[in-house]
Amino acid sequence: MIQIEVISKLDKLIELRDEWNNLHAESNIEHPFLTFEWISCLCQSFYKNAELFILTAREGGQMVGIAPLMKTKIKHRGVWFKAITFIDSENNTNRAGFILGENKKEVLAAMMKYLRKSDFYDDAYLFRYITKDSEDEKLFSEVLNENQKDHIIIPCLISPFIKTEQGWESYFKERSKKFRDHFKNVNNRFMRETNYEVIKYTNQDIDKAMGELLSVSKMTWQYENGVAIASKEENIDFFSSFAKAAAERGWLNLWVLRKNNKPIAFMYALNYKGNMFAIKIGFDKEYSKDSPGDFLSGVVVKSCFEQGIAEFEWLGGTNPYKLKWTSLCKTHLRYMVFGNTFSGKLLCFVELHIIPMLRKIKAVLQPKSKYESGMNGFIAQMSDKG
Repeated sequence: MIQIEVISKLDKLIELRDEWNNLHAESNIEHPFLTFEWISCLCQSFYKNAELFILTAREGGQMVGIAPLMKTKIKHRGVWFKAITFIDSENNTNRAGFILGENKKEVLAAMMKYLRKSDFYDDAYLFRYITKDSEDEKLFSEVLNENQKDHIIIPCLISPFIKTEQGWESYFKERSKKFRDHFKNVNNRFMRETNYEVIKYTNQDIDKAMGELLSVSKMTWQYENGVAIASKEENIDFFSSFAKAAAERGWLNLWVLRKNNKPIAFMYALNYKGNMFAIKIGFDKEYSKDSPGDFLSGVVVKSCFEQGIAEFEWLGGTNPYKLKWTSLCKTHLRYMVFGNTFSGKLLCFVELHIIPMLRKIKAVLQPKSKYESGMNGFIAQMSDKG
């Protein structure tokens, strides 16, 4: 019989380290963003005061499943709702999910059944960043449909990635002429210089590496917009603490580009199970004319081909600079499961009945008058507003 327990305190989470990572290894998850190191660093840096709602599933005393969840509030269609969501890092990786060992379907069904007991306290359950057409997506949809649980599925993110199986030369030839010319010009510009160097930090001098990274981060466009690593203390704390944890596990790949011994660009990445995950990249905006971000990206991507890395994942969304490198993308989905509260039932009725009806009306209405045009605009606003 599967037994479910809720972990709501950080100290109890810390006690799960060995069991957590053993189960993660057994589950064959192909990314590091559900490891104990990643989740615990997130909780200690960003969610110190959050109400954790981590589900652990045991069978015969053995850990067979983990759902890294927390209680929070979400804003949907302009209204705030009580919700349970994945513990994830929206601005950094956009990856989340369940950790399941053997009998995945049975364990997941047991955890979802347990969650239904809290329907009277939570308006919605938001499971985002589940990769489309993945085993997780198929399994989750199957469990929800079999239990007739009302939900909607919304595409929430498209993230580019590069496959290296064809080799660097073949890959490079397939890029646009404009891209190839720019790449060659940027490389030639740096190669003519004698005052630049690229340093890769993996398991030594991590404090020095983070110091150089932060000095660049404070000079980026992202810093001015408040989304850089150095923009917030909790960001600094998370990336610094996780860098040390990742270095101990052999995952860290932190590149720094220096010019005249001054750091001007960085890439914070992880090499995990033969794939490279580029979490953050930044460059000093004073050196924009030199395209240091493009140069460093080229160094890292080319090295992935040379080292036999299977995939290079940009993570995040479809920024223009990423799409210059690849047309391959992964779609990630957001599942919203409706709770049994009054607000949850109302939200369910709106999403499953009102919104589809408004979309049908929008499709058939033709704006023949100012009144009809106004009505059409109102319906479009109501049906599309998220």
